[in-house]
Amino acid sequence: MFNTLLKKASESSFAAMASEALEARPGSPAGTRRPPGSPLAGQQQNGATQARKPRVPNPRTSSSGPSNPHSSNAQLASQLDEAHSDIESFQKLLQKAAQEKAEAEKSADQLRNEKDTLCEELEEARAIIKAMRSTLEDKAADEFLSPRLAGQDGALDVGKSDPLGAASLGNGVLDSPPTESSEPTEAAVEPLVAASLVQAPVTTALEEKIKDLTVQLSTQTEKCQELEGALNQRSEDLNKQKSDHDEKMKKMKAIFAAANKNLNEYRQTIAAKDEEIAELKSRLETQPPAVSEEQAREQSQAVQDLEAELKSQSEAAAIKVQQLEGKYRQTNSQLEKLKVEYQQYKQRASTLLQQQRESVQTDDDSKLKELQDQLDVMSKDNRSITSDLQEAEARKARVESELQLAMDQIASLESSHEISRRQERQHTRQLKDLERALKDAQREREAAESRIASIQELQAVEAQSLMQELGGNTKHIEERLAKKEEENAELHRILDRSSDELAAAKQEIQNLRDLVSSSETKPDVSNFASVSASTHNDAEVKNQVQQLLISTGLGSRPPFPIQDQESPISRTSSSVSLPTERPPVYSTLSDLLAAKPLVDRSPFSEPNAGPAVINAPLSSTKEKEYQVKLQHLTELLNESEANHQRLLDQEKLLKEEIRSQDRAERRQNLSVDYLKNIVLKYLETTDREPLLPVLTTVLQLSPAEVASLRKKNQVSASSLVLGGLFGGGH
Repeated sequence: MFNTLLKKASESSFAAMASEALEARPGSPAGTRRPPGSPLAGQQQNGATQARKPRVPNPRTSSSGPSNPHSSNAQLASQLDEAHSDIESFQKLLQKAAQEKAEAEKSADQLRNEKDTLCEELEEARAIIKAMRSTLEDKAADEFLSPRLAGQDGALDVGKSDPLGAASLGNGVLDSPPTESSEPTEAAVEPLVAASLVQAPVTTALEEKIKDLTVQLSTQTEKCQELEGALNQRSEDLNKQKSDHDEKMKKMKAIFAAANKNLNEYRQTIAAKDEEIAELKSRLETQPPAVSEEQAREQSQAVQDLEAELKSQSEAAAIKVQQLEGKYRQTNSQLEKLKVEYQQYKQRASTLLQQQRESVQTDDDSKLKELQDQLDVMSKDNRSITSDLQEAEARKARVESELQLAMDQIASLESSHEISRRQERQHTRQLKDLERALKDAQREREAAESRIASIQELQAVEAQSLMQELGGNTKHIEERLAKKEEENAELHRILDRSSDELAAAKQEIQNLRDLVSSSETKPDVSNFASVSASTHNDAEVKNQVQQLLISTGLGSRPPFPIQDQESPISRTSSSVSLPTERPPVYSTLSDLLAAKPLVDRSPFSEPNAGPAVINAPLSSTKEKEYQVKLQHLTELLNESEANHQRLLDQEKLLKEEIRSQDRAERRQNLSVDYLKNIVLKYLETTDREPLLPVLTTVLQLSPAEVASLRKKNQVSASSLVLGGLFGGGH
């Protein structure tokens, strides 16, 4: 509780410091000073807060009449920040109060638990006492009132079972004097009396303990009741404070919301006016050359009107700032009231503490220690509060320095505004120069139009002649392309077939070599059959290729030489002498395929030749022939593909030429006035990108021309931006 009250006092002093800073702000009216009888004024005079130097008003702002809207906005923002910090401190106060309430509830719960344990101990003591009393009563009844029967004739043994002589009363012997049995009865009674005397102090001690426990229980119950009353009182006070803080926070939030709303509206209006000024400046910069001096005067008059509106709005903002300051002073007065209440509460608390100290007993040392700990904590909190106050003063100094920087920035902005006015006058002079340049450009454009008309006539004549030539060439090229594609497909099929046959021939050669290695002196008839079958297949392939070459007209190729080869028969057999012949030289693919295989010209038909001598040269020559054929076919295929690519390139060039001629024909029907308007609009405006599609459709531009125009537009836009930044575009 004390911590919260100290924090309230520190926050009230901080609010007073903030109000003093607002009063010392330059441009604030003189009538907003605090009266000398107010609590804060007395506090300032008595030196309760730390001495601060009065702030010297800025001569620029004090002499310029109404404050600048930017400075008023900055001050409002600083006030709002301080108010938000006050709200956060109030929220922290509420949180601490809730924590203290929770701690008080915990202490009350602990006291209740202690009360319950004391009650349980008291009940246990009472039960023990009852049990002891019952046992004592039972023992007394057993030892003094219950006789035992003894002997044969049923007589009572009074000496042993009835030491007090109670049994003699039942036999009618009251009048007779006591007999010899009186001596043992006295001897038996003495230990019982001693036992009763021993047990008597035990019972008295228990009764005293019970009394002490009851007294402690009553004191603890009274303490619990007092603590519950204090807890209820504290909870009521906390609830009251919480409700008051909630109401104040609601009011402050409403005030801050209204201030934020007004600030946002002012910022929006100022931003809108700035945008209008910027738009007017941009219009002046990008104004078409046909603008007259009257329009320039109207625009300058509009700029002056906007400046007057800004001044009036800044005055209204200053008035609203003063109203907000009045509301802020009201909140400060409320905080002063809270401070007075806190002082009163502090006095009451000190009196209560004094009374408690006077009424404290020796068994309350622990409570004193707790209070001392609380005082230590409060002193620590006080030190932290003083450090927070110092930080707040440092923050205030920083805010003042930032405000001074903002005022300097406003002065620099005013100087830049004067520079912008000079630039506007310079722009008007530039507009006049542009008007003269436009007239010169119009004269040059008329001369260029006449030249363009003559050039277009010449291009139309050339286009007609080219279209006639292209009409015949395209048909012929398309027919040749179709034929070449068919020839290429057929050559691919032949190449695939020949590769398959080559693989089969290699397999046959391997088989023949195996046969040569495993054969004997007798000739193998099956080998001759396989060779004849392969030669038959070769003849069929030759016929197909020859027909294809005749149909496609490829029979006029240059000769394809084959290297000289020496027959391996002379190396394998010494008994058979074969004539060494050079293989034939083929001029074209048809000659190669139509040539007679080497098997027919080799002397394999001699009856005395063995299988090794016949099959070895056959396999080697056949393999070489297949390789030569395959190489020749691949060369033909490569050549046909090169021709096909060349024809595709020619087709692409012809299509591009046709498109250019088509664009030239479309340009012939174009209106010169319409073209003039589009070109003028394109030259006048700075944002030329949206006009590129229009120029492309009207002038029938090619993609390369459109790309070059876009590149030049980007370069010109960057140069304009740099010119506007450094010297207003000149």
